[in-house]
Amino acid sequence: EDVDQSLLQAARAEKRKLQEHKKRQRKRNKEKEIEEIQTIIEKLPEPAGMDVLSLFKDLGDEGILSTAAAVDSRCNEGKRALDPKTLKIDWSQIPVECNPGEVAWYNSTNLKHVDRRRRRKMNQVQSFALVLAALEGAIKKRQKEGDPPIQVVDFGSSTGALILPLAYLFPHFSFHAVDMKPKSVEMLLDKASKGGLQNVTAEAVMIEQFEGKFDIALALHACGNATDYSILQAVKNRAAFVVCPCCVGKLKFSIEGGSSFHRVYTLWPGLSDQTNGNSNGNESPGEGLGAVEHPRSQWMRGKISKDEFGVLAKSGDISQMQGHGYAKICELSKANLEFDRAAAARESKYSTGMYRLIDGKDDPKSQLIVGA
Repeated sequence: EDVDQSLLQAARAEKRKLQEHKKRQRKRNKEKEIEEIQTIIEKLPEPAGMDVLSLFKDLGDEGILSTAAAVDSRCNEGKRALDPKTLKIDWSQIPVECNPGEVAWYNSTNLKHVDRRRRRKMNQVQSFALVLAALEGAIKKRQKEGDPPIQVVDFGSSTGALILPLAYLFPHFSFHAVDMKPKSVEMLLDKASKGGLQNVTAEAVMIEQFEGKFDIALALHACGNATDYSILQAVKNRAAFVVCPCCVGKLKFSIEGGSSFHRVYTLWPGLSDQTNGNSNGNESPGEGLGAVEHPRSQWMRGKISKDEFGVLAKSGDISQMQGHGYAKICELSKANLEFDRAAAARESKYSTGMYRLIDGKDDPKSQLIVGA
């Protein structure tokens, strides 16, 4: 028995030794990876590179309120859901079916989690409302009497947490939702109908295959190259755009010539029956748009390789930022990816601004790009 205990203790000691070795090895590998990322970022000269985060301005600090036109009186029609002077939203006026600030919007009994989500979504809608009001002022300056209402497309709309409250706040705009998941579109249209909205339409289609004209493109957390295709749709229409990207790690699919969700398949399963009847999911993406190239801008292509861009995409994904103590370098990675997107738009003759959503400081998923 003594011998057995001795052997057991020795085995445990050997196991701890091995675990400690693996832990040190993981730490060395992570440090090497971080050093590689930092070297890539340092290749990018100002205003990008290590100083890029300073380019993202808080929407309030930037004074976007002062540049926004007075909200059209038709926005409120007596409801005052959007204050015409401060542009603050009175959420109590918005129907529950169109209101992501309502607990009933979420199918969860975890009230703490629901509260975090509803506050985050309310800040997202408020942020986009500020920018929409500013863009409305710019568009009105070139509109002629008798022109149709401002056309807004929400790419990657999901079930409507962004487009539905915005459609209520801006009833004189025409809103169109685009999402690759037919079920999400069905749910969105049901909410719009129950909420009494008359200015919302929707379709299930890949962003890159969308055909339609519009004045403003929106994309909130459109994953991977879905954000890039949203911007390309705006460029195709010479429309303004407001995008808040996320899941940049999925750009690995795009780098390999795939879609926003897969390295091979470019059409969401179940969507083909509603498009061209081909169910293999391998249709050519982006007809009329061209393939998405990375880096997006000629400027960044002249500074780093596609492989180095892929390293930044992996590092900049939100899932890579948690629990390892290197959040800042990962935030820098994502910010440089967004700078690349903005630079590509500028090369297409756009004026761009980079912002943070309201209460979005230090949250890479709150980085906002505006182009007009």
